[in-house]
Formats: sequence, C-alpha cells, structure tokens
Amino acid sequence: MEVSKPARLFLLITLLFNGLSGLICGALFMIAPDGSLMGAGDGGLLAIVQNFPLSDLFFRDLFWTGLALFLIVGVPSTIAAIALLRKADPQYMFAFVAARLLVVFCFIEMLFMPNLLVIFFLLIGIIQTVIAIRVVRQNKIQI
Repeated sequence: MEVSKPARLFLLITLLFNGLSGLICGALFMIAPDGSLMGAGDGGLLAIVQNFPLSDLFFRDLFWTGLALFLIVGVPSTIAAIALLRKADPQYMFAFVAARLLVVFCFIEMLFMPNLLVIFFLLIGIIQTVIAIRVVRQNKIQI
C-alpha cells in the first residue's frame, strides 16, 4: 500500500499518543473513580458528568468514563498503531476504525462538555479518518 511518509508518520504518532493516553488515563479513572489520580478530584469534572443522561446509573463516579476512554479510544488506537508499526495487512483499516471511534467519542463528549481539548482531538480524529479513507480507496480495500 502506498501512502506518503508524512501521512503515515502522522497516523503513527497520533495513534500512539491517543492509544497510550486513552489506556493510561482510562485506567487512572478506573483505579481512582473520584478522579484524584488525574487531578480531577476537585469535584468539577464529576459534577459535570453527574448531569449526563443516565447519571444515576453510570456517572456516580468516573469509573465508566474511564472504561469508555480505555475501550473506545485506548485499545483501538493502540491496536492500530501496532498494526502500522508491524506493517500488518489491515493496518489502514485499523487506523480507520480507531479514527472513527475517536471522532464519535469526541462528538458525544462535545455534546455534554464542550472544551478546546475535545475540539483538538476531534480534529485529529477527522484528519486520521481522511488519511485512512484515502489510503483505503487508493488500494480499493472494502470498508
């Protein structure tokens, strides 16, 4: 599969960053659901998520937020980054799936907690998606 080196490098760096930060931050929220390990223990973030739909069930603390971050952003991005590093055959399909999951995660977060960091990650996810789609289309891979 042909892809420019800058595009591949962008995908690799952003997928590694998203994957590792999703795994680490998600794990920290699950280990300390009060947010204290993430510096969010002041109650501000918890107060925000407790206003989400189904907050009585899922948002009494930040455990479910951490689990979602871990599973939706961390795991797929890490798998995609490893596939890129190993130059595995479905590497760009993995990148596409990870990028789409990041976009969906950020879009949902934007509905409830709009902030600049989420906008940044949303843009990264959109750029990752565009790059992955271009490579998939150039090589006539079925999505």
